[in-house]
Amino acid sequence: MKKVEVIAINIEDILIINQFKVDSIELCIDLQRGGITPHIDLIKEVNSISKNDIYLMLRYRDDYMLTLADQKKIMLLIESIKDLNKIKGLVFGFNNGKHELNNKTFEYIKTFSKKYVITIHRCIEKTNNIIQTLNTLNNYPIDQILTNSGDICNLHLLKELKKISKHTIKIGGGVSWKNIDKLIPYFDYIHVGSMIREEESFNKPISKEKLNNLINKIRGHLE
Repeated sequence: MKKVEVIAINIEDILIINQFKVDSIELCIDLQRGGITPHIDLIKEVNSISKNDIYLMLRYRDDYMLTLADQKKIMLLIESIKDLNKIKGLVFGFNNGKHELNNKTFEYIKTFSKKYVITIHRCIEKTNNIIQTLNTLNNYPIDQILTNSGDICNLHLLKELKKISKHTIKIGGGVSWKNIDKLIPYFDYIHVGSMIREEESFNKPISKEKLNNLINKIRGHLE
């Protein structure tokens, strides 16, 4: 069954999403920067009111590099959220500065992959070869791969990704009201941000009408 994930950046978003049946929420801030880890206070408040599973973004930098300081922040944060029952997944991905995945990152995954759904996000488009990167990721203990590039709307590439990857492929950036009908047959999980906001802007609130239309469109396809 096809699934829907919605990006939330504040409590107002959560309250709106609570009115709809979605499969997950990605919680982050600073969408103009591609999504940054929110403060622990927001995480705890969202956990207390959300009716949906939360996937938490783990990212502190714009360049997708992972510093020693970031590693410490991540481990401290994971320790802080261990008892939050709505935090079901972690979203992250880091490169090594050479347009390759940072393999050391995945050593951290092994310590908490059994508890959380692990999603690798847009850093795969920062690598030299997406197909090769996906083959590499097939060897890691992850669950989902979030694509966040306009290139994903190339149906040939999308078909290749689904064929190669052992993991669930979520399609994100690049999906719009203009191409959603064409893409529906080719994805299992859709990840939406600006598409369902007023004026399709990250600076505007989620539109109930647009979110409802999206859900009905996907369910209508299934019927």
